[in-house]
Amino acid sequence: MDLRQLDPELRRYLRVTRLPEVYEALLAGLAIMQPINPCKWIAEKLFYLQEVGISQIDWDSFIDEEMKPKESPFAIKGVTGLFGGDMGQPSPEMISRAYQHYNRKSFRRHFDSWLQFHLYRRRRLVEKRRILAKADGHFFQTKVGQIFGTWLEWTRFRKGRQAMAYQILQRVLHVSVVRVMFKAWHGVSLEARKTREYFERLERGDNVTEDEVLSKSTGEARDDLSLVSESLRQQILRHLSLADMSRAACVCRAWKAHTQSSELLHKLDFGQVRQHLTPPVAKKFLAQSGPMLGHLSLAGCRDLPLEVFQCIGACRNLQDVNLSECASLTDDAVGQIVQGCPLLIYVNLSFTGISDNSLRLVAKHAENVRFLSLAGCQQLSDRGLQFLAQGQGVHKLELLDLSEGVQFSSDAIVHLASKCHKIKHLMFNDMYNMQSACLMEVASHCPSVEHYELFGCSSLTDDSFRAISNRSLRVLKLDKNDIITDAAFGHLGRRCPELHQLCVADCVRVTDQALKAIGQLRYIRVLNLADCVRLSDAGAKSIAEASFAQSLRELNLTNAVRLTDHGVTAICKKAPGLTHLRLSFCENLTHLSADSLANYCPGLVSLDMSGTGMNDSAMSVLGSLSRMRYLYLANCPQVTDLGLQKLVQQLRYLEHLDLSHCVQLTDGGVRSMSFSCRLLTKLSLRGCRQLTDLSMQYVSGVCHYLTHLDLSECVMITDKSLKYLKKACKRLQNLQLDCCQGISKIRWDPGREHSSVKQLSSVGLIKLTMNITSYCK
Repeated sequence: MDLRQLDPELRRYLRVTRLPEVYEALLAGLAIMQPINPCKWIAEKLFYLQEVGISQIDWDSFIDEEMKPKESPFAIKGVTGLFGGDMGQPSPEMISRAYQHYNRKSFRRHFDSWLQFHLYRRRRLVEKRRILAKADGHFFQTKVGQIFGTWLEWTRFRKGRQAMAYQILQRVLHVSVVRVMFKAWHGVSLEARKTREYFERLERGDNVTEDEVLSKSTGEARDDLSLVSESLRQQILRHLSLADMSRAACVCRAWKAHTQSSELLHKLDFGQVRQHLTPPVAKKFLAQSGPMLGHLSLAGCRDLPLEVFQCIGACRNLQDVNLSECASLTDDAVGQIVQGCPLLIYVNLSFTGISDNSLRLVAKHAENVRFLSLAGCQQLSDRGLQFLAQGQGVHKLELLDLSEGVQFSSDAIVHLASKCHKIKHLMFNDMYNMQSACLMEVASHCPSVEHYELFGCSSLTDDSFRAISNRSLRVLKLDKNDIITDAAFGHLGRRCPELHQLCVADCVRVTDQALKAIGQLRYIRVLNLADCVRLSDAGAKSIAEASFAQSLRELNLTNAVRLTDHGVTAICKKAPGLTHLRLSFCENLTHLSADSLANYCPGLVSLDMSGTGMNDSAMSVLGSLSRMRYLYLANCPQVTDLGLQKLVQQLRYLEHLDLSHCVQLTDGGVRSMSFSCRLLTKLSLRGCRQLTDLSMQYVSGVCHYLTHLDLSECVMITDKSLKYLKKACKRLQNLQLDCCQGISKIRWDPGREHSSVKQLSSVGLIKLTMNITSYCK
């Protein structure tokens, strides 16, 4: 029976007493709890309900907490439905669920309608944009087509004009180049023809007048120097010495103005003209330079009064001063300079007679000095080094040269080093009393030293090498040490990854293992192992397999008597970047080494093969090294005129050539050499006994740039050669004539000028060496 059809009073009674909820709670508890005595359990729950009331009753009120299910085991229609739900009225939960269902349906229906409308509008907008973009593209293509057509017609017209102009310019350029080439060829051919005719006349024995000049003069005079730009003009004049600058100033007013430029007066080198320098000239130049002078060299200027040094002190902006070998330098002169030049950075006082007082003045006034050279100053003592260590600017020193300072004690050197924490260059050359303990303490105080020079320090041991080995070391030079062993190279290989230059000459205990120990270094560019006589092909292979083989540029293996062609070939294959190579007196080398050098080292600039087994075949191969500038072939008796002719055919830019004691050379070989190598500045023909005055005619007639010439032991040379040299070699500075029997005047009289030397008085020789013994003419 549906109780919803009952009397309203009865339905109100059921709602107030909540009998349906009580009934549902009892049934749910019985179904879940399943008591053994249901009647007793129902009675207990009714008594409990009587005590607590029915206001908070729910379907799970009579179920224990641990057994409560998530949902009622009876459907609503199954229990509550017996009483007609909520007596015909929907519950709040039913109303809420009905509202949510309606709201969800309504929202979805409206959202779907809005989404369809939005997508429709979007499709229409995209379509409209596509149509507009298509229209714009069509318009742009039409417009561009019209513009491109016009531009294409204009371009074709311009290209035609340019092609015509290019053809005209090319024709003009071709004609001009041909004219220049023909003119240059014509001049060279005329000069070659005249030179050939000159040599032929010499060979025929015809008389050649003393005034005859091989070079042809055009008779024209042009001031080309004034036509170039100011910067290029100064760059050209900067290469001139002070004497040449003075001569250039005498040419004309324009050249005088060019030579007096302030930038050219920024640097003065009086050492190049020290033989002719006088105090008035020096004071004139210093007064003219004034505040513009920044670099000054008086190296070797011996007889200068105090007034000259006072003029130097007036140059307030002087930064670099070189006073080495100035015999007249005193403590007062040093005081004048350092007090007047507060900006001094580089000071060279080597080989002068200064005392400790000079160092006191330097430490007091020259606070900005970074580079200080005191080499060969025998009057200095430990007190001078103490003065220097007390100076305010001693911590700024970066270079210190104490070479030949054997009078200094180890304590004074260590005390000075303890104040120079930033020093990077240390030079202790020829200090034979330098001990390993002293060097180790210096290295501990100066950990950032990058450059060590220890030539002549023969008492150093492997421990000292371990002390100076650090990550900042880049350059290490020493020689004449019989104590160090391969272990020293092991320290260098492990602790000096930045080593760039290594010179260990004349160290007889160094073996091939030393080269293997430094094989892991990557940046060595200069390696000097001269007179290390125990090196062999195994050491050469270690050099070839080392990490620095590709970066090696200079290598010196002089007197490596165990080295053979195989070792040289291995080095050449792995070190193609070599530019300077010295293999002198490696007696086992043959022409095969020359083949390897020519094939694998095309960039060689300097090569020394003196005392090796070079022959004419090797000369022919070495001639292919077109970049060669310095070549030394002394004591190669197998070289003949034919080999020399093959050698010099392609070496037209050779500057230094040493053919000493090549006993098979004759005038014919010198003729080929002179004709090809016209830029020679240094030439040695010592011991070539078959040469005559005809060779000097060849040399003097073509090689006008000679500055050094060695004719010692050329017994067939006579006074005629001096006449030829006087006539053509105006730049000759050094001439050696030891044991030349054909030179007249047996004895050298300082008070009376030599008759043969008179022939050279106009040449301007700086040095003339003549060792004329009793067997001379």
